[in-house]
Amino acid sequence: MQSGKYIIVGKILSTQGINGWVTIQSFTSNPKDIFTYDLKVLVEDIYQDIKVMEYNFMPKKTTMKIEGLNSIEQANKYLTKYIYISKTDLPVINDDEYYWHQLIGLNVVNEEDIILGVVDSLFTSGDNDVLVVKKDNSSQEVFIPFLKKHLVKIASDTIFVRWRNEL
Repeated sequence: MQSGKYIIVGKILSTQGINGWVTIQSFTSNPKDIFTYDLKVLVEDIYQDIKVMEYNFMPKKTTMKIEGLNSIEQANKYLTKYIYISKTDLPVINDDEYYWHQLIGLNVVNEEDIILGVVDSLFTSGDNDVLVVKKDNSSQEVFIPFLKKHLVKIASDTIFVRWRNEL
């Protein structure tokens, strides 16, 4: 899903009304942060800039109005599209901090040198982030809290963890 230059920060879920508004899901830690970036959508293998004219936060959804979309028919071509930003637009972080996209795809090995799998995705579980680790395209997943007590080190392509082999 991730391109070398861009990362996914959201997804367009549905149209909202008849005037070109769309409902989105933000993948940023603070949903409002999505609107601080220059957003793009991938249409026919080309990353196209989208300019957000307005947005609204409602109890169960977030909507936005994209410049140039003035009807439900125009908005329909963006349905199910991911929303991207350039990696260069991300704030600089400390050496001991990581963006999720930097962890996805890394091998996960425990202290006994047993390969647990590859980081497939992450999610937030209240107080901390959780690594979702899969082995060899298996449907089985191991959930490892991304906490210092479980983390030994992160090398260029591997996360070394204190974790029992459960796969």
